[in-house]
Amino acid sequence: MIALAGIVVRNGIVFIEFIERSRQAGHELTEAVQLAGGARLRPILLTSATAVAGLTPLAFSGQPLFTPLATTIISGLIFSTLLTLLVVPSLYTSLAQYKIKREGRRVNRIAVHIE
Repeated sequence: MIALAGIVVRNGIVFIEFIERSRQAGHELTEAVQLAGGARLRPILLTSATAVAGLTPLAFSGQPLFTPLATTIISGLIFSTLLTLLVVPSLYTSLAQYKIKREGRRVNRIAVHIE
């Protein structure tokens, strides 16, 4: 389970870091998320596919201890890969848009008080 969590967290952090770097380079929010998705799609899929391929023989080994463990990790990797590729960019976009709106309202309040 620790291996599963490590892969998922690492993929999410690298994905968000790539978005942040794109935004610092001057890209708009949506464009930065799309660039990150395109750049990180293959590494995320390859990381998960490699782990699934490595655990597949263990899942079919028939050993009472390792078969459920490998099946759980494989299922978790597949599900978390989908979450990383779909939910992380969506949630990041939503939170970033909320932050932009909140900062805009704050600037408007400050401008009203100055006048």
